Amino acid sequence: LERNKLDFDPETPVYMFSKEYYSKDEFMQDFTQIIWFTYRKNFKEIVDSGETWTSDNGWGCMIRVAQMALARVLSQNMPPLEVIQLFQDNVKGAEAPFSIQNFVEFGK
Repeated sequence: LERNKLDFDPETPVYMFSKEYYSKDEFMQDFTQIIWFTYRKNFKEIVDSGETWTSDNGWGCMIRVAQMALARVLSQNMPPLEVIQLFQDNVKGAEAPFSIQNFVEFGK
């Protein structure tokens, strides 16, 4: 997102996560704090029903959205780096309980 492409009208707020923004600077300050999870490739193989995946391109969008929503909630009470560690791909078990591998395993 480019800063110079956002136009703010003092009469019309922009909304993000139910918060009103009248200032581009205030909006960008909050926007840049969002934890984003996107498609990944070359992660540890996920094997399910005879299929093997090393990328979530084309099927991982719902998992990544769920991860971002959960990260948003957790980040209200935890430092961002601690939150991100909980979502590390390629880590199974309690060390990264919200990794894509764990999401898929839980869904089996």
